[in-house]
Parts: sequence; structure tokens; C-alpha cells
Amino acid sequence: MNKKGIFGFSTELVVYLFFIIIVAVFIFSVAVDYLSSKTETIQLESYILTKSITNSKTCLAYDDGLRTYKGVIDLKKLNFEVLNKCFSKPTIGYLVKIQDLEGKEVKVASKLDARQKAYLPICKDLKSYECYSRKTIVSYYQENEVKTGYLTIDLIKQKGGFSLV
Repeated sequence: MNKKGIFGFSTELVVYLFFIIIVAVFIFSVAVDYLSSKTETIQLESYILTKSITNSKTCLAYDDGLRTYKGVIDLKKLNFEVLNKCFSKPTIGYLVKIQDLEGKEVKVASKLDARQKAYLPICKDLKSYECYSRKTIVSYYQENEVKTGYLTIDLIKQKGGFSLV
């Protein structure tokens, strides 16, 4: 063996190690950034809640005995008992409000415990809770006719509480 060959082997090894270290640091930084990122699911949970309560026969969807009208809310069903059976998660509370097109309140019901009811108006200022309000146009059944109005869902969720929706 000559000295020139030994030097070439060690230089090649250093170059490979340098690239391996660069790639490892990049992968490690991406993994740490991904694992430390905060995932907020309250908007998705609000969307799923809205779809669940407006499209299910056992929830608020109007049913005339022959068929279920998805997206049409039966105001007779809008109460705590139905909401509690329909969508119940231990860390989530919500307030469902129906308004006509002029903004007048038609009916309100909630699935909130006493603490959530007290915290809902000041939810944005509390660090242990997160809240979200979703307003959509819906049809509702009242006095033997279908009317158009707004469905507002105010959702309050305790942070750190894991829930699968």
C-alpha cells in the first residue's frame, strides 16, 4: 500500500460522513418540528357536529314518517335530551341556536354542563379551553312549513382532552 491510496480512502470517508450527518440533522429537525407542532381540531369537530345533528334522523333532521329530510331541522327535536343522545363527548359542550333570516332567535338548546355554560361567554380568555362558533344557512321545519334561517353552533372544548370524532 502506498501513502496516496490511504489518504484518498480517508478523504472519501470524511466526505461521506459529512453528507450522512447533514441528512441526519435535516431528518431530525423535520421530525422534531412535526412532533412539536400543535394540532387544532376544534374547527373539524364543529363541522362534524354540524353535519351529525342536521343529517341524522336520531338527531335534528326532520322526519315525516316516510323519509328523513337531511339538512332540514325539526324544531320539536331541538332540546337537551336529543342533543345529548345525538352527539356527546366528555370534553366538548355546545350551544345550538336557530335564527330566522332577519336574525331573530327562533329556538336555542344546549349540551353544556354548568362550568361550560359559565365559561362559554369568556372562552377566548381562558387558557384551558378553546372555543369556536360556526354559522351556516339551514332550513327548519316550523308550524307545518319549511323556512330558511341560520344555524349557529358555539362549541367549547377543554384543552388537553383527547376525543375522536
